Amino acid sequence: MILLIRNLFLLITFAYLVSSRIDKVGRLVGGWSPKDVNHESVKENAKFATKTLNDRSNDAHYENLIHIHEALSQVVSGVKYNITMDIGKTTCRKNEVESDKLEQCSLDQKSTIKRCKITVLSRPWLNETRLLHSECSPFLNYPEYFNEKRIAEDKAYHRIEEAPFM
Repeated sequence: MILLIRNLFLLITFAYLVSSRIDKVGRLVGGWSPKDVNHESVKENAKFATKTLNDRSNDAHYENLIHIHEALSQVVSGVKYNITMDIGKTTCRKNEVESDKLEQCSLDQKSTIKRCKITVLSRPWLNETRLLHSECSPFLNYPEYFNEKRIAEDKAYHRIEEAPFM
């Protein structure tokens, strides 16, 4: 009988601990959560990643953020962002334009757009943002990327994926 009560107590304790780690919409607390791609923190971190990629690159031209496809966030000792985004080579040379003036740079129409998966850690109370991981690969050439059919498919995808984000 004591063994049965002890096992029942352990089972109830385990169930409580697991349920206390799940939020109101069924996500595991501390796990990855979808984030609206238009949220200011997502856009800021995608821009930060683009700037860092430019700083690390030996290319003579800047690359610029074109589009954010998906974003996830995770609360750790700060906030981690996993972002899928597209970047493209611009016509601006690094020795001719300051990196904070990239909005004046047009995309190089002869270039290939890259799809990047990046992870950024943001700890604003320490004034710290770090690019933890980046993986970029060729995606589409300029004419294919800006093709009306592909743009319509991308917009349809984002409408399907829309959900209430935190």
